[in-house]
Amino acid sequence: MDDLQKITIPTLIFQSNGQCAEPTFLKDASTQYSILPKAELFAVDGACHDPWYSHTKIFFEKCMAFVTKLK
Repeated sequence: MDDLQKITIPTLIFQSNGQCAEPTFLKDASTQYSILPKAELFAVDGACHDPWYSHTKIFFEKCMAFVTKLK
């Protein structure tokens, strides 16, 4: 985890809001978010292991907005 502090580029982390059928998935996102110096945390309602598959529109809209902000 100490090495995560060395990542200085903006990072987008997806997290479940806890309503996923896999309750342990992404449970450590808040820990990673607090360690990464330039992290942005985004919760997807009911997200599980593959949010780009189960919540395609939300996932890619957020990714594109995040990348666009970097310009």
